[in-house]
Amino acid sequence: MKKLPLALILLAFALMSFQCDDDEDPGGDNSNLTGAITASVDGVDKDYKSFPRASLGTASTDGGSSVESLNIEGADNTGPTEHRIIISLVPFEGEGTYALGSVVNGDDLASYAYYETYPAGGGLVTAYGTTAKFTGTFVVSSYDGNTVKGSFNFEAVDVDGEGQTITVTNGRVDMGVEN
Repeated sequence: MKKLPLALILLAFALMSFQCDDDEDPGGDNSNLTGAITASVDGVDKDYKSFPRASLGTASTDGGSSVESLNIEGADNTGPTEHRIIISLVPFEGEGTYALGSVVNGDDLASYAYYETYPAGGGLVTAYGTTAKFTGTFVVSSYDGNTVKGSFNFEAVDVDGEGQTITVTNGRVDMGVEN
C-alpha cells in the first residue's frame, strides 16, 4: 500500500469534521450566505451553494515561519447526500496561478468528499485529494482583500488508497473572503 502525504491525511480528517449535525437541514435555504462555487465532477455539473466560505488564515511552513493561506469550501446538499469541495492555497499571494498537489508546492491542496447525510448518523463515504501524481490548477483572477474570483480544475484520488479517481473541471469561485 502506498503512503499518502501527511497533508492529505490531515485534509481528509478536516473533511470529516465538516458534517452536518442531525438537526441541520442540508437542503435548506442558504441565501444569506454570499458566494458561489460551481464545478463539473466526472461530467456532472454541480452548484456548491450550501455553506460557501472563503477565509484567510495563517499556516506554518516547515521552517517554522508563518504564511498567509486562503481556504475555499462549499457543499452541494441536495437530497440524502452531500458533496463537498475544499481548496487550500498555502502560501496565498493574491492573484496568480497555483498548482494543486504539485511536488514543488505540496501545500496547495484540493479535496472532494462524498457523504451520506441522512438517515441521521450517516457519514463520510469517500474522500478524494490531490497528490504529487493527481494534480490541478487554481487561477485567482481577481482578489481585492474582500472578494476572490477564480477558476479551478483537478484530478484527485481516494484517500483510502484504492485507486479510484475523480476529475473536477470547469470550476468557478466568486465569493466574499472572511478575514
